[in-house]
Amino acid sequence: MNCSRQGMRSFNEQKDRRENKLEMTYDRPLRKKVMITSISPGYPMYCPKCNSTRVVIFYDPRFTPRLQNKWDKLIFEKRIILENRWEKIKKENQWGTLEKDSEKPNWVCKDCFDGGVILKK
Repeated sequence: MNCSRQGMRSFNEQKDRRENKLEMTYDRPLRKKVMITSISPGYPMYCPKCNSTRVVIFYDPRFTPRLQNKWDKLIFEKRIILENRWEKIKKENQWGTLEKDSEKPNWVCKDCFDGGVILKK
């Protein structure tokens, strides 16, 4: 009987510690989470750096939503290439001086963490 009381007390102490920890974690200021839309093409896409198929295609939060349908169609028709060369990315994805309707989706490899933009073939 003494053993079960001791076990119950330690359980309650652990529970109290967990509750106190939770209270302390809520003291942080809340940050707005940015939602990122990703797409799965339904066929393997190969990373140009490591040849992995663990590639995620996503749209930047600033991406014009009405252009997603255009890019989704190109992706599903396999009329795209993954670009990872920095000079080409800078040229293609200039958000500051962006021309109307010229945004490009982005991609990242889950294995080597390389990434870039998607271009039309």
